[in-house]
Amino acid sequence: MIITISTQTYDIDGFVTIDAKPSSSFGDITRRVTVVKTLDGGVAVNDGGSSHGDRLAVVMWRTKSKEYEENIERIVEAYSRLNVSGHSGFFEAVPTGYTQVGADSVLNLSLLSKT
Repeated sequence: MIITISTQTYDIDGFVTIDAKPSSSFGDITRRVTVVKTLDGGVAVNDGGSSHGDRLAVVMWRTKSKEYEENIERIVEAYSRLNVSGHSGFFEAVPTGYTQVGADSVLNLSLLSKT
């Protein structure tokens, strides 16, 4: 699965293509639902719909070169909002974490909206 990450403002090195592992995820699609038991034995349901803002993307890949990983780390540190595209669509996201351990790298993104 190919995932791209780009900055929202011009940055010559602010575009990265990641060959993500199949275990990467764009998060579960959930609904904002509350079910409350009523005194008559039934239930009351409040359904607030679904929002892409409730999703957390976890992108995993085999670590590449030192320069490649340093650029991703720089982007995560410098930018509070990123554009992310993948098989699920194009999103605005907030980077919430980046980890590189041995041969594996992981980027966590809190999706804000699908554009």
